[in-house]
Amino acid sequence: MTSFKKGLSVILDIGSGSVGGAVVLSSPKISKPKILYTFRTPIVLAKNLNFERFSSVMLAALKDVLVKIEQNKAGAPENIFCFLASPWTASQTRTIKLKKNSPFRFTKELARNFVEKEIRNFQNTHLKRFEQIGSKMRLLEKEYFQIKLNGYKTNNPLGKRSGDFEIDLFVSIAPEKILGLIEYQIRKFFNLPIHFHSFIFPSFLIIRDLFPKCSDYIFMDIAGEITDVSIVKNDILTESVSFPVGKSFLTATLAERLNKSSMEAGSILNLFLENKLEEKLVSKVNEILSEVKKTWLKSFDEALAKISGGLLPPSTIFVTVDPDVSKFFEQTIAAEEWGQFALANNKFNVIIINNRILSSAISILEKAALDPFLSLESIYTNKIKNI
Repeated sequence: MTSFKKGLSVILDIGSGSVGGAVVLSSPKISKPKILYTFRTPIVLAKNLNFERFSSVMLAALKDVLVKIEQNKAGAPENIFCFLASPWTASQTRTIKLKKNSPFRFTKELARNFVEKEIRNFQNTHLKRFEQIGSKMRLLEKEYFQIKLNGYKTNNPLGKRSGDFEIDLFVSIAPEKILGLIEYQIRKFFNLPIHFHSFIFPSFLIIRDLFPKCSDYIFMDIAGEITDVSIVKNDILTESVSFPVGKSFLTATLAERLNKSSMEAGSILNLFLENKLEEKLVSKVNEILSEVKKTWLKSFDEALAKISGGLLPPSTIFVTVDPDVSKFFEQTIAAEEWGQFALANNKFNVIIINNRILSSAISILEKAALDPFLSLESIYTNKIKNI
């Protein structure tokens, strides 16, 4: 018989290249959440997948994770927290403005009407992106960054008179069909409340908590198939953009150029990054990865130009990426030629969000594999459960 552990939750992390899961213990009685078990499985892709087929492969990976969590028997969870990254969700910070000739009173109803209209507009702009799987969207998050009256930030705007207002609102959505399929898969194993979140907003909050003096930076999530790039200015997540070049591009390029399978290419990449690859292959792999760097940096350059509006971007970059390739991407981003191109005489200060950085806010049992994505999400889950 499975024992019941108060405060136990299942964390699910669904990205473009893998699905991860963790069993986490958190409660007001312990200083930081404790990860009891983790498991991650890749999303194995074939060439020329459409979104519907991509979804099916993701759901198969999710099932594998849920089977492992159930078999682990760490205890009976109370909740499921499911975090979605690109391409399963879309998010943006929207700025809502109103200016009148005569002063007006700021009320809940006034704000609600404008916010609901802005959310509908945001959903409509993403209908084409998800058209293969239906047009109905579900709101995941609606978070206020700040409200200004007469140009001044205020924490208590209700009832105050003003000639104008400005609201910075973070919104994330996901296709109803995808969420329904995920819920259906989860409920085969756990009949529990399921709480959906984007990956980007929790990441922003935890980085803000861990680095309170850093209010301007770039946040980058390098996943299997997709890299998400966001700019934070004055503690507000202002702009985000994605490009379809991620970790999998490394192994796919190696596999094609070396005439190897994806699994063989992955092994070669790991050996190369650990300086254990046989000498006769080192030069060729180094040549291929140099080309990969150029392709990835070109996409990053274009993404950064798009969201920075031609202004000098922040010099600090926080990065979430799989540990096995973190050194590769850290060195790529901080490369001298890229730093000189982007920041004149300065280089990027690259900070990889790993378990060493997160260790002050979480504890991990020895049998739980280190997984920075699940660790970050566990810290966020503990934060919202204890509010």
